[in-house]
Amino acid sequence: DFDKWKCALPADMLRIPEMGQDQWDWDFSLEPGKVMTCAYPVSLLKPGTYKLGNAAVNWTENGYEYGVISYSQQVKVHGPYIVVTKTVDPTIVEQNETAKIVVRVKNDGDRPASVKIADQIPMESELVGAIPVRGITIDEDSGVFSVTRVLESGAEELFEYEIDPNQTVMLPPAVVEFVDLTQYAAMSVSEMPILVVNGTEPIGAAAEKIKAESEKTAAAAAAASVGAGAGGSGVAVETAETPVRREPGFAGILAILACLAAVLISKRMRKE
Repeated sequence: DFDKWKCALPADMLRIPEMGQDQWDWDFSLEPGKVMTCAYPVSLLKPGTYKLGNAAVNWTENGYEYGVISYSQQVKVHGPYIVVTKTVDPTIVEQNETAKIVVRVKNDGDRPASVKIADQIPMESELVGAIPVRGITIDEDSGVFSVTRVLESGAEELFEYEIDPNQTVMLPPAVVEFVDLTQYAAMSVSEMPILVVNGTEPIGAAAEKIKAESEKTAAAAAAASVGAGAGGSGVAVETAETPVRREPGFAGILAILACLAAVLISKRMRKE
């Protein structure tokens, strides 16, 4: 129980990690025969086996420097890991044409989970036909529909439906809330693709994203033109943004305890 360790540890022996920091240093005096315990919490984001880093102790005794390194340990994490994707095909349609939306939900973890999958009909769009999914409920006013399932490890749930869009829009994300047998609960959210309807102006978030991408493209073209005019090669180096997937964070906080014990014993022979 990390809360118990937190109460038992002195304030300077407890560290709360920040983003980007992967090493902690403690400075203290240790009397002979005494033990000092240092701790910090780590949130493990995905089931699997993790190798803990070594704890190193360095001290000075009678002008000499000594050091010792702990054995490395492994931690195995169990639990569900829900991945949800949402795609649209085709991504560009003519007016009065339909597009198919596919939502896939898969449990990549090693434990089953009860999941509630929710999605929404995008703005300025109409549902074509029914959604052939057992047990689905649809709110006619909001266009939100949901379904509840139990996903075993490795299992996948898929459903698809067709819409008739009237405007270029960004599709709302599919949201999955899940809980396992230990009452660990989290949420997974899909990407939000844009569906383009030729001959229409984008609305909402789609308008903002398309405008930002257009400005970025124009800026890159201007930079390339300036480089070419200055006698350069005219080739613009484009930096690719790393896609970020939103992942559920394991609510269970693992307290990694590095017990640093050093009994300082030294004997010096007297010169006769």
